[in-house]
Amino acid sequence: MNAPRAKAIRYSSLSKSGRMFLLAIVFVLLPAYLLSVSLMFLLASLFISILAYNLLLSFFSLNRLQVRLLETPELYAQSAEKLHLHLENKSRLMPAVYMDIYLKVEGLTCEAGLVQWLTHSNETAIILGILPTHRGWSHIQACHIATGYPFGFFVRHLEVPLQRELLVYPQPLASEPGFLQAKRKDQGVVPQNSEDYQYLSTYTPGDDVRRIHWRKSTLLETPVLKRDLAQTRVLDPQLFVPDPCAHFEYAISALATHFYRAENAEGWAVVTADGVCEVETRLQMLKILATIQPISSDLASQPFSAEGYRPVYASQLLPED
Repeated sequence: MNAPRAKAIRYSSLSKSGRMFLLAIVFVLLPAYLLSVSLMFLLASLFISILAYNLLLSFFSLNRLQVRLLETPELYAQSAEKLHLHLENKSRLMPAVYMDIYLKVEGLTCEAGLVQWLTHSNETAIILGILPTHRGWSHIQACHIATGYPFGFFVRHLEVPLQRELLVYPQPLASEPGFLQAKRKDQGVVPQNSEDYQYLSTYTPGDDVRRIHWRKSTLLETPVLKRDLAQTRVLDPQLFVPDPCAHFEYAISALATHFYRAENAEGWAVVTADGVCEVETRLQMLKILATIQPISSDLASQPFSAEGYRPVYASQLLPED
């Protein structure tokens, strides 16, 4: 059962210019009271009406505004992306005017946006630039909208909970380390000939005698050979060991860059704190690398080669000069 969605929060606050304007009203009222000057009372009343008008409009602003976060792009650490927000003003009377928009986020930096005018029963989209600061999980908590229309004495606030979790992949490097380029070429798969064949043909001098079909050849005068042997793919398991090292984040980015370019992750596994995790797809590997942390030195020192793996240690992936 889904948890009920949190409600939007609306409130008004007195701005700095509003406090100065209120102070000006006090300065006008005080001598008007002491001196009994009707003109100054009239002037103070005019100021108070302007302030009250701003308060009234502020109370009704943004009450029917709806905000929705559209689909989010794939995020990579230190790579700028854009988020699309959809705004719809369902009020039949009040336009939404001069709205300052920003997102409350964790693990991201986000630009602020501005919508100057959104008429009643209308909608628009706004693009906000974001920059993930590090790999792992980031969180978009809410969208905060504020407007001081028309005079800026009172500010109306709208905070819409979004609660969107985003996975940030490791930062891609400009070039893949040569150590990993060689591994990408074979992808941990070794081709071998199986015993399956497409057809038989007569033996001619120079042919590989290992391909002679001996059972068939005993029934014929001339030996026959198996042709077009089928290729099988035998996995040569490779294991990433995230051992502690000073350049751990670089190592993660280097290995992630390898899988950004690779076609698949066949034959790979990763050592985690919970044991060895077999990897089936490159997307699964990238998700693991997005959140992986160094394992203990004792776990990293285990003889993985004896278990049939070719270990690739984080400490081996050194930054290139």
